[in-house]
Amino acid sequence: MRNKSNNNSINSHLPLLLNPFLNALFNHPNPAKSNLSKTINLLKEYPNDYILLVPSTLSLLALKNQCHQEEFVNNHVITVKEYQSLNNKVYKVRKNYLYHDGVKIAKLLENNFFVSFNNYLPNDAFYKVIHIAEPIVFSKDNKGNGVNAKYQQQQQQQQQQQQQQLEIDALDDSADFTQLSREFPVIFNPVGELFKNFFKNLNLKSIDDIGALTNSFNSIVQRGNSIFLDSLDRKTYQNEMLAKYPNLDLNKCLFNYIEMNVYEKFWNQLASKCEDENKILDSHYEELSNLSLNQLGLPNYFKLYFAVDKKNLIMLEKLINRSIEEFSKLKFSNTSETKCKILVNVFKILTSVTNDNIIDADSLIGLLIMVIVHSKVPNLYSHLIYIKNFSYDLVALESGFMGYVTSSFEAVLNYFKNESNLKTLIAYSLENGKCWSLLKSNDDEVSIKKLLIAKLDIYDGKIIPVENFIYSRTLKGESILALAVQSNNYNIFKTVIDYEYIFPIDDILNDRTMDGLNLLKLALLADNDEITNELIKILMSSTTKAEKTMYFNQLDKRNRNVGHYLFNENYIKVLGSYINWEQKDVNHQTPFHTILRFYDHSNYSELVEITINVVKKWYLTHNLKFDYSKHNDGKNNTLLHIILKDLFRLLENFENLNLNEFNNKNLTPLMYYIKYNRTENINDILKDKRLILTKYDPKYYLSSLDYIKIDLKKLIQQHQHPDKNLLSENGNENNISSNGKHNGSINNININININGDGKNSNNHIENIVDQFFIKQNFEIVDNKTFGITRIKIDNINKDYCLFFKSLIVDNQETENWYTNIHNLKDYEQLLKLIKFENPNSFFNLKIFTNTIDLSTYDSLKINNFNKFQLKYYWNFFLNNLNRSLLLLSPNIKNSEILWEFLIIPGNLNEYEIFQKIENKLSNERENFVVKQQQINSIGLNLTIDKVDEINFFLKINLNEFLNFEKCLSRFIKILIFNYYKLKDMNFIQENFLKIDNCKLFPSTLLFQKLAKIHNESSINEIMLNFIVALKILLSYLRELINNFKNFVNTKINKWFELNDKSKKINQELKRLQAIEERNSRNNNTDNGSSRATGEDRSDNNDSMRSASSSTTAAAAAANATTSFLFSSIVQTKKTRQAKIENLITEQNVLVKRFENLDIDLKQNYESIIAEINNFLKFKKTFLKNEFKKLCIENLKDLKMKLYALESKR
Repeated sequence: MRNKSNNNSINSHLPLLLNPFLNALFNHPNPAKSNLSKTINLLKEYPNDYILLVPSTLSLLALKNQCHQEEFVNNHVITVKEYQSLNNKVYKVRKNYLYHDGVKIAKLLENNFFVSFNNYLPNDAFYKVIHIAEPIVFSKDNKGNGVNAKYQQQQQQQQQQQQQQLEIDALDDSADFTQLSREFPVIFNPVGELFKNFFKNLNLKSIDDIGALTNSFNSIVQRGNSIFLDSLDRKTYQNEMLAKYPNLDLNKCLFNYIEMNVYEKFWNQLASKCEDENKILDSHYEELSNLSLNQLGLPNYFKLYFAVDKKNLIMLEKLINRSIEEFSKLKFSNTSETKCKILVNVFKILTSVTNDNIIDADSLIGLLIMVIVHSKVPNLYSHLIYIKNFSYDLVALESGFMGYVTSSFEAVLNYFKNESNLKTLIAYSLENGKCWSLLKSNDDEVSIKKLLIAKLDIYDGKIIPVENFIYSRTLKGESILALAVQSNNYNIFKTVIDYEYIFPIDDILNDRTMDGLNLLKLALLADNDEITNELIKILMSSTTKAEKTMYFNQLDKRNRNVGHYLFNENYIKVLGSYINWEQKDVNHQTPFHTILRFYDHSNYSELVEITINVVKKWYLTHNLKFDYSKHNDGKNNTLLHIILKDLFRLLENFENLNLNEFNNKNLTPLMYYIKYNRTENINDILKDKRLILTKYDPKYYLSSLDYIKIDLKKLIQQHQHPDKNLLSENGNENNISSNGKHNGSINNININININGDGKNSNNHIENIVDQFFIKQNFEIVDNKTFGITRIKIDNINKDYCLFFKSLIVDNQETENWYTNIHNLKDYEQLLKLIKFENPNSFFNLKIFTNTIDLSTYDSLKINNFNKFQLKYYWNFFLNNLNRSLLLLSPNIKNSEILWEFLIIPGNLNEYEIFQKIENKLSNERENFVVKQQQINSIGLNLTIDKVDEINFFLKINLNEFLNFEKCLSRFIKILIFNYYKLKDMNFIQENFLKIDNCKLFPSTLLFQKLAKIHNESSINEIMLNFIVALKILLSYLRELINNFKNFVNTKINKWFELNDKSKKINQELKRLQAIEERNSRNNNTDNGSSRATGEDRSDNNDSMRSASSSTTAAAAAANATTSFLFSSIVQTKKTRQAKIENLITEQNVLVKRFENLDIDLKQNYESIIAEINNFLKFKKTFLKNEFKKLCIENLKDLKMKLYALESKR
């Protein structure tokens, strides 16, 4: 019943985080009574000491209840240093995988921080999260050791698959003799030496005929069999070998082994016996080397050649080339089995065409002739005789498929024995060769013209036979026209192309090589403008629009259309409207992408401009929305990545570009430009508002700023040993004294910086323009000054973090003066403490800097590069926000001389010297305040009780207002955090909709995935988190201001009232003693002319501090009265009373001094707090305005990209 009620409470608790693990820890309805209470308390007390391994949401959808079990959750909570889970299991990391006891248990995915939004965990905590692919579930094996159940199951499946494979192998009867000898040494070792001696002593004498040679071979095989069988261990053979290979043909294994060892001896004799038959082909191979497919009498060749689509002809040519490659292996075969397999493979290749009308028996003979003459295998007749006489199964050669193969092979060889047939083929080949050589010579247009006249004019317009050389094609599928184009000689090409009755427009349109290259592609590859222009002229004037579109978009072997070869701006203008600019080749490059990569072009800028204009017009003409992602290559390089220069043209013409997309090497376009020093592109992209400069890659956590090449070691040395004169970025000297101190105020610095100067080198120049842009983009210029931290690097020398500061001061002439300086993190933290010490009433809160993320664990957080991620996270979300806020604080802080000397002057921070300087400054300010107040109020600095009450009342009213604002802001932040995670959940649903319920209701899921991808690639998540952190900083400052209020009331006002009450009591006691003295004087009739103490006119409502002077008068009167005072047994003695009066006077004098100091402190601090209230209100207004503005701008970017995605799917 208890478990049931828990489940009901869990299910009824809304809203929920989609990930059950995160929901159980951070959104629990009743954490104190949950099973996870101990875990939650640990995370509450030590938020920086643990890493949460969060399984993917999909993997947890079936394990929701387990996410509320302590054992399951504790498997996923590990310590930062030892990687030990709360269940005392120690994990190790290797190559992005988590291991336990040598077993792989989880794959590590991305890193993150989880920001707490509940009431039971600290709201300032940022919990370390590493997402993993699958949950870690342990079971107990036979030894009681924990083993991940999922991976154990996978290993079992792998073992089962291996066992099944072994069983399949056991049924295989194709094991050879060598393999068996390795597996069964007991059987084969004894016969090894016997066979070795047998083959060594084998002496094959010269044999007269093939029959005798065959008988000798069979005899040797039988002797070899006897050697093996006589030494065979029958028991092992039956129990082991046959058990593993039940279908084994041991005789065949022996035959192949023996044949392989005696092959050379028999082959040499066989070749000599068939020498005459072999010469028939061997002596004519060179003469036949130019034979073409059209000259083999194929029944359907004419139809194939003149087809509108030559795909069947090209496919046939490819099959022939594959067959030639396979048939050539006969040269190296050394067994009859190998020779048979080669022939069978050739036949299978040639008959693999699906169209039955192409390959019939007659066609197959012709194709075999083509294969044989071009493979040039010597001694072909000997190969045929060897197969027919020396094969293991001679019966199989007479029937079935193998019989068909050998008979066809024999028929082809008999065809060559016919002298008439051979002469005809040789004549065709020689005529082809003559024409091809003339075309390839590229400088003999006269000879080619004579040849064409002599061979073609005789037909005088009649149909030319298909066997004519004019229709011949090389093995590469090159026609006469293709060779003419490749001759790179316009006159040769013109001579051939002018035979219009032989080469009509249809021939030009359909002509393609075996690689799918049409004539225009060949002309473009040959880079001959005359030939290309002639072809374009013919195509543009003689074809329809549909034919043009089809021709220019024909795909070749590399899946390229004509556009992939257009590197001439004039051709792009003419042909661009017909090109499919989204066609991707085998490298996933579109024509647009390929052209932008053509960096060797003499006029690259013009090429880019014309191509962009043509592509843009093409999209408009086809009523398509430009989708930049369709032009990404196989490495996910976008057009922005690969463009060499003139980037502004892309940015101006296409709105829906993603300037921040990573390629497969985790480089954004800007990172790519910085890495390869493309300065022009850097300048162009920095001007575009779509750029996210701080975006960092998900693997190494490097932003564009980190790709700037910097010699950190050299910079640190320069920082530790600065020159006497500080140089600005353009080399001008600043106004710095010889001791490194700034002469005069920081506002008097006058330096001229040329931000577009060449710099010392390109790296320095790139550093300047990128860093300066970063500062201007992210930090508001306040009072003509601003600064920021451009990057953090690890200082391995000093074991600290090195901060790169960039500062800007604009002088009266509006000249920008830039400074670069480096300091370690500890110095910067100490500086902020000193600034806080200098401005004690400031609402600046140092806790946001020191208590948010613990950077001390850098060395121990190398798991999944979490240390680098943490450092980048800290820089991006905290340091940048902190520095932005510093510039909006009180004038005392943003114009602090200490701050700006730290930013400008190199060298380590001298804390003691600065501390002394601040103390002197505060002391001087106090003295100046006293003088100023005395000038305003001549009576003194004394405050009345009414004035203090007024101050107290005013502060309480403001305190209540700020407390209410704190409450609202805190709730708003929690809502934002929860909304931030719910938006991520929604994005997850879009991206994984079909995976959740395996439904197919929405065919547009690809669009959902694309929208989710855009959402992830945009900076909206980052900006939202940045906005949350900014509000947390505002909340921190607000709480500091509230604490200042409370401290002021507790330490100043309450102290003032306490001293006031004490002063009243002292005055009352003095008055009582004065009254006693007066009464005693009257009773003793002593009149020494002393004056009576006055003070009756005081009332308790008057300020007690004002009674100090009258008390002194009363004390003097009492002292005179004691000269006539005698002994009294009821009241104090004269001596006792006098001592007490003197003590009271001393105490009152001390109070007077304390009142004077307290009055000064109260007035000065009150004025300071009033100023801070005003500063905070200004800060809040400006800060929130800036943050909301950034958030809105980024949301607009995100929505625009999604709109483009939707429009591109119309």
